[in-house]
Amino acid sequence: MEKFSDCRCSRCRADVMALALTKLPPKYIVTDSDDILILINYYKKKLMIEGMTALTTACFAVNGSPRH
Repeated sequence: MEKFSDCRCSRCRADVMALALTKLPPKYIVTDSDDILILINYYKKKLMIEGMTALTTACFAVNGSPRH
């Protein structure tokens, strides 16, 4: 939010988080505990990009129409 000069009040932060989370699909992994680190490392970059994209989109949406 700081990078986009968005309002950082508690209401806008909550709106950005809620909007970003609703845009992300749920992720479920069922595995043995020995394999979890391998899967995390495999998906880490992809999930980081998806998360940053959702947060950036949410920042622009909330900044364009704040609810305070």
